[in-house]
Amino acid sequence: MRVQRLHNDQINTDRWDHLAMQSPHGRLEHLSWYLDTIAPDWEGVVLDDYRAVLPIFPRRKWGIGYHFRPFWGQQFGVISNEMLQDAEYEAIYQVASRDALYFEWVGHFGMGDVKWPGVRTDHANYVLHLAPSYQQIYEGYAKNTHRNLRKAENWKMAVSSDVSPEALISQFRANRGKDLSHLSEDDYARLKHLLYVIIHRGRGQSRSIYDETNTLIAGAFFAFHHNRIVFLFSSNTEIGKERRAMFKILDELIIEYSGRDVLLDFEGSMDADVARFYEGFGATNEPYPLWVDNRLPALLRWIK
Repeated sequence: MRVQRLHNDQINTDRWDHLAMQSPHGRLEHLSWYLDTIAPDWEGVVLDDYRAVLPIFPRRKWGIGYHFRPFWGQQFGVISNEMLQDAEYEAIYQVASRDALYFEWVGHFGMGDVKWPGVRTDHANYVLHLAPSYQQIYEGYAKNTHRNLRKAENWKMAVSSDVSPEALISQFRANRGKDLSHLSEDDYARLKHLLYVIIHRGRGQSRSIYDETNTLIAGAFFAFHHNRIVFLFSSNTEIGKERRAMFKILDELIIEYSGRDVLLDFEGSMDADVARFYEGFGATNEPYPLWVDNRLPALLRWIK
């Protein structure tokens, strides 16, 4: 068994991306171009001849090494086409966490049984299988979702696909973003770049609703990977909430893709109200693990 830790410019990205495309647990955020966009200095842990890989995100502060999940990506677990042994997971972890006194590591749904050092918490992620007919899916909606869709219909709203990433992000910052002071200008710039890269690669699609004055009141961005549609980013306004615009956007997407072997991935959430919103469409929870291995001295445990 050979385990290497490589900077991204040392990685054979063709081999890496091939595994990300073939592995049953490979996600959009495992692809090298996606990682390049959200974390330009990412590194990878490679088992043998790309039999398994793990992206990692090392940083240093005051000479202390630590790892954090970057913004705009959710699950970054080990991917492989094989069932790995405990000893192989352990070897990957030891190489990944070397020189780090604080290691925050996010797995994926398929790693539920892996036991790694540190404190583990399971995070919610809701998904909806779209293979049934729309009528079958609709019948699985919660009564509250049915009621909100009827309210949305009263406004005679039309869903369009002409909203730009800038408009979505600007609207988000003017509303929900006001409460997210930890997001920096660089974080938003990276998000805009990411959305455009996804569009350029033919893997992205936006949906939006405008009011009678042609003002954007709600929008969403979806990314596509294999048979998965990822609800990557959204924005809403008070008017959009009042008119139940996001219910309309998601319902229209479900109408379009129902009857296909496709999974709608809502990407979250631990927020009870958001989780209830996703569950209202019949989505089920596929939790993913997060480990925090904090080996910092007691006086430095607040550092990030």
